[in-house]
Amino acid sequence: MKTDRAGHLEPRLVNLDATNFIRALPGTLSVAIDSRHACHRLCPVSCMSQPESVWKPRCAMAAIVRMSTRHCKPCGHSVALPLIFPAPDPHLLVLSHPAHVPTDKWPEIFRMNRNDLRRVDLNLLIVFETLMHERSVTRAAEKLFLGQPAISAALSRLRGLFDDPLFVRTGRSMEPTARATEIFGLLSPALDSISTAVSRASEFDPATSTSVFRIGLSDDVEFALLPTLLKRLRSEAPGIVLVVRRVNYILMPPLLASGEISVGVSYTQDLPANAKRKVLRRSKPQLLRADSIPGPLSLDDFCARPHALVSFAGDLSGFIDEHLEKIDRKRHVVLAVPQFNGLATLLTGTDIIATVPDYAAQVLTAAGGVRSEDLPIETRTFELHMAWRGAQDNDPGERWLRSRIQMFFGDPDSL
Repeated sequence: MKTDRAGHLEPRLVNLDATNFIRALPGTLSVAIDSRHACHRLCPVSCMSQPESVWKPRCAMAAIVRMSTRHCKPCGHSVALPLIFPAPDPHLLVLSHPAHVPTDKWPEIFRMNRNDLRRVDLNLLIVFETLMHERSVTRAAEKLFLGQPAISAALSRLRGLFDDPLFVRTGRSMEPTARATEIFGLLSPALDSISTAVSRASEFDPATSTSVFRIGLSDDVEFALLPTLLKRLRSEAPGIVLVVRRVNYILMPPLLASGEISVGVSYTQDLPANAKRKVLRRSKPQLLRADSIPGPLSLDDFCARPHALVSFAGDLSGFIDEHLEKIDRKRHVVLAVPQFNGLATLLTGTDIIATVPDYAAQVLTAAGGVRSEDLPIETRTFELHMAWRGAQDNDPGERWLRSRIQMFFGDPDSL
């Protein structure tokens, strides 16, 4: 047997199967990790030294998730033993005393064997991540295209796996426990890495692909820019499926964070930390009118005329009102609609005017019945952004889709 310089026996390290105890040498005394202090402690009846150096798991999957109590057979002393995820049995180091355990060996001893990952159903981890985002079994089932019983069964298995309730019902919502929040912080980037690794390994051929792309578009973008993009996608990739979600600067961040969309196009503000963003174009607002009065409207006429406003949230004011307020003027909104489609028809035959992005004005005036002109006040340009999930930055299919969005939504002259 090997001994150190002090003559102590050195344990033989075993690449364990998590279903069995580590048995380095025949004998007696159990060594355990106290997860509360993240330090090593030896059975107090032994003559071994008691190293206190801190060790934090290097692998997220090696997090200690629960404690149990076993008895040291030679002396009957109770020893707290950690259960290492996801093994159902404690990992023990059995030594013959007197012995010395080098502190730098502990990470190697207690690091989880990669073979143990075979015990983990990756689908369970995806269900867990979805529940963390949705806080509802019903919504998680809808998002994953599963039945509620399947999600409930998966949650039950997750609770057994982590030995924690994970979610506690509060009213109509499910709030995560402290342990669930801790697991999510470790698990989410790991799943992103897995997704990236898998996507990089796969080729993408638009002509034969049957991929489903989930994108978010603001209403003005969907109305004015999506039709030309869709024609190109149908020509290049007839087998793909495009799912469009309505977004704005408020809805975009949570949809990206939860993975419900992989890319979005809209005016944006705050985004998830791992999201990426690119300016597609800079746009100026245009005045839309259906009357036959010659010449552009003056500022007085602009403020006196009734206005229509396109607002997804049903607001009766917008950025134009902020500009008017700066010069001590205001307008009168008489109509608010949730989408651009049909706006020209609503203005026809009335004195109502509307303010719309320049790219929306081009489409609305092309059909006839309305015309556009510059506003009678100076306004700032606004940036139309494309934002996407960092985890899918190098996905071949997503890169192809983003290139087509850039091609048909971008305006090189304005960048």
